[in-house]
Amino acid sequence: MEVLTAVYEEDGLRRFHYFDPFSDRFQRSLEHAFPGQSVAITSSSRDSRYFSVVVSSPRNAGSFYILDTETRVADLVDSMMPWLDPNEMADARALEVTAADGTKIEAFLTIPVDSKGKAPPLLVLPHGGPYGVRDSRRFDPLVQYIASWHIAVLQVNFRGSAGYGRSFLEAGYRERAKGIEDDIEAAVKRVVDEGLVDGTRMCIGGMSYGGYSAIISAIRNPDRYLCAVTISGVSDLPLQLHSTGLWKTEEGRKELEKVYGDPTTEYEQLIAISPAYRADEIEIPVLIVHGTEDLRVDVEHAYRLKAMLEAHGKPYSWYLLNGARHSPTNKEWLAVARTLGLFVADYLHPPTSAVEELPED
Repeated sequence: MEVLTAVYEEDGLRRFHYFDPFSDRFQRSLEHAFPGQSVAITSSSRDSRYFSVVVSSPRNAGSFYILDTETRVADLVDSMMPWLDPNEMADARALEVTAADGTKIEAFLTIPVDSKGKAPPLLVLPHGGPYGVRDSRRFDPLVQYIASWHIAVLQVNFRGSAGYGRSFLEAGYRERAKGIEDDIEAAVKRVVDEGLVDGTRMCIGGMSYGGYSAIISAIRNPDRYLCAVTISGVSDLPLQLHSTGLWKTEEGRKELEKVYGDPTTEYEQLIAISPAYRADEIEIPVLIVHGTEDLRVDVEHAYRLKAMLEAHGKPYSWYLLNGARHSPTNKEWLAVARTLGLFVADYLHPPTSAVEELPED
C-alpha cells in the first residue's frame, strides 16, 4: 500500500498534502489561487490536462471548477448553493486560546457582515459529542443564519475534540462541567477582552452535548449569559448512562465509566453536574428543544429539566418536535433555527435596536 495524500486542518480549513512533490506544488498553487479557502481536487482527465476542483470556505458552501492546466484558467461550473452570495455571508476567523491550565485550544469566531466596526452580541455555540467531534471553518448554515440576525457566533474546539491528537482527546474524559467548560470560558473571555464582541449581550446554546454545556455553563457563570438554549441536550447524566446501549455489555460499561464515571459508585458526583438537579441555580431564561423520537438522548431529559425549572419557578420556553430523532431533518432544522433565532434575539438585541429589520425566513 502506498500513501499518496495526508488530509488535515489548518486554522480550521481542510488542507491536503501530497507526498509526490509535483502534486503537492500543484496543490499549493491552487490554494494560492483561492486564498482563505479549502481547495480539493476531485478528479482529472486521462491526460492530466483538466482537473475538477471544489472550493469552499465559511462563506462558500462549495463551488465547482474545471481547471485547464495548460491555459491555467479555472471555469466555474456550478455551486452548491448558487442562490447565496458569498460576499453577503459572514466570515470566520481562527483563534488560538490558552485555557486556565495552559491547554492550547482552537476557536472560531464568526462576525456578522454588517457589524460596521461595532462589537456585536454573541451566541456561544458548543459542539456536540463531546468526544471525537470538532468544529471547523466550513460553511455552516446555522452559523450563517444566526449571523444574519446581527449576532456573532463563537465555536470552541475544547479538550476532547477530534483532530488534535489522542492526548487532547483523552484530556476531555470526565471533564464535563470542569475542563471542557473552562476551555469554552477561556475563549469567551478572549473575544470579550479583545473587544470583538459585546460582553454584556451574550447567550449560549447548543445541540446534544452542546445543549448540556449551555445549561451547565449558565449554572457555573450565572451573571455571564442572558439566555441559554438546549437542543436534544442531556440534563440527567445517570439517566443517560443507564439508557445508552453501551451499558448492556461489560466492555461498554467500562468505556462509559472511563469517559463519564461510574453511576453506581460516583452517583452523587454525576448528579452534581446534571443540570436537571441544579435547576434552582439557573438564573436566566432557558429554551428547551427536543425530538419525541430521540434514540440517543431520550426526550425524558427535556421533561425532567422542564419539571425542575417549573418546580423552582424558573423561566423557560418549550419546543417539542413531534416525531423528530436526535438529528433533525432539514425541514425540522429550519423550524429549530427559526425558534433559536427568535429566542436569542429577544435577549441580545435591546428594544431600541433594529430588531424590526431582522429576517423572517
